[in-house]
This record gives sequence, C-alpha cells and structure tokens, in this order.
Amino acid sequence: MKLILEAVDKTEYSFEQVLELDFTQTVGVPCDSISVRLKNADMPKEIAGVKLYFNDEIVFNGYSDNQKVSCGDDGFETYIYARSGAAVLVDNEAEP
Repeated sequence: MKLILEAVDKTEYSFEQVLELDFTQTVGVPCDSISVRLKNADMPKEIAGVKLYFNDEIVFNGYSDNQKVSCGDDGFETYIYARSGAAVLVDNEAEP
C-alpha cells in the first residue's frame, strides 16, 4: 500500500507512518471516501489531493475535504478526510 498526498502547491508527499486508514466504497453511492491518520515530524502543508495505491494500482484518487493537525511531544499527527471526484455528483444543490 502506498499513500500519496498532494499539497496545494503540487508538492507530493509519501508517508511511511500511517496510523490508521479507512477506505470506503459503497454500492449505490457515487463517491468513494478515505480517512487517514498520519504521524509526521514536520508541520504538513495544506493537502489538496489524496491517492492510494495497492500493488502499484491506483484504488483511490480524490480531493481533501477536511484536514486537522495536532501537535504533541513526539511531533505532529495529521487527520485527512477525502472523497473521490464523483463527490461533485452528491454536492450539487438545486434551488426551487
């Protein structure tokens, strides 16, 4: 498994210390989602994109909806929630 995060400035990061990862694909729901908790030594930049590879095949390609960073004695812990590009199908609003 390989997790790649892309910052808003297009810098890509690959994280070795993934504390928790939850990848969701549901039949009947147009978008997939992923939530991930990471341990990192430095304060991360704002994350725009998330890619997840399994056996060199991409299984998730999406956009960050939420990013939360907390600081502790042993560095930073980052939480990211992202949804696939199909999220635009569920985020549109219609006015009467």
